[in-house]
Amino acid sequence: MAIPGQNSSSAPVAYRIWFTPEPPPGTSEAPAAGAILGRFPEPRPTLARRATRQLDFGLADTAKFPVDELCVLHLPPGLGEAQRQSAHSWLADGEGRRPIAARGEELGLFWRPGRALVAAAPEQLDAALAGLAEFAFYERELQQLEDEVARRWPEVEADLPFVSSIDDGNKKLWPALYGKLTHQHRLGMLAARLDHRLALLTRDRPPGLGKLLSRLAARARLRTRLAKLHGHLEVRDGVYDQIGYRLADHRGLRATLIIEVIIVGLLLMEVGISLFNLLSGTG
Repeated sequence: MAIPGQNSSSAPVAYRIWFTPEPPPGTSEAPAAGAILGRFPEPRPTLARRATRQLDFGLADTAKFPVDELCVLHLPPGLGEAQRQSAHSWLADGEGRRPIAARGEELGLFWRPGRALVAAAPEQLDAALAGLAEFAFYERELQQLEDEVARRWPEVEADLPFVSSIDDGNKKLWPALYGKLTHQHRLGMLAARLDHRLALLTRDRPPGLGKLLSRLAARARLRTRLAKLHGHLEVRDGVYDQIGYRLADHRGLRATLIIEVIIVGLLLMEVGISLFNLLSGTG
């Protein structure tokens, strides 16, 4: 599906939006790094960058959507119906999740992972792109966290026996279990940060754009997905918290036994010295 050429002022314009780690303070920016569209402090300092791109770069040939970027077509007012249909066909083309949309009287947002359309007047475009970039970034972060929790679910089931029994026979597995405890805390922190940032998605937006972003978030089921994710993390918390208690109790018991053995040894040594002194004195 070819996108019509950019031959008039009412033709669609393509933008590439991608996400990169924010450089440390004092680091010089690359000259052609792209204009900064937004900054996201959580879950890690990230920049959203924007650059225009040509319409003849094989948009419709991309079967797999990029993981760390978003290709957006701006559909300005006055766009011909054939061009509009071609753009929507491009959005729907390929495998993966189906597009979702949020439409208003003067603004429309259409999105699927890796691709989007923005129907807006030129003066609304910058704000719309910034809002869409933030939505896409945090939706991608949520999807990655969901995928990680699902991928590691079998190992949680494999670790269930350690909830009720930990002993020296499986001591070689203790470092891995401690690592999973730390990882579980990291997952919980990421989920909490995502929850916070998604709650702020519509803050300080133009009223019309804020409503559309809220509608887009609802159609992407972000709140439902977050609730489900928190439920899965609560189950993981229960498993690994109990394992942590077992490890702590076992290590505490071992430490207590060692201290008791040392104390007994010292007492025996003291008794031995006393006997030696007593025998030496009577001799």
